[in-house]
Amino acid sequence: RELTRIVKYMDRNVHNVLLSHAPPYGVLDTVDGNHVGSRSIRKHVTTFDLVCCGHIHEVRGITEIDGATVVNPGPASEGYGAIIRFGKEPNDIHIDLITT
Repeated sequence: RELTRIVKYMDRNVHNVLLSHAPPYGVLDTVDGNHVGSRSIRKHVTTFDLVCCGHIHEVRGITEIDGATVVNPGPASEGYGAIIRFGKEPNDIHIDLITT
């Protein structure tokens, strides 16, 4: 519900980014064979160009769904992270997963 209210007031920018603890449902969200992501984020994923999440330590990666890029850099405590660069166009987003 909260995300629905937030999205309603959001203006379109060159890059619309959601930083979220949970991933969208069905996207980089599998734990023990079960999807555990947020159905609300999944419902609104098309509102964003990039969704950055990190709750699911078991699934690290970058994927695209419905025109949005979803990234889970993995747990920083294990030396994982991501470098994200934004270009001038909405889909001009470059992501490098890193390990230290």
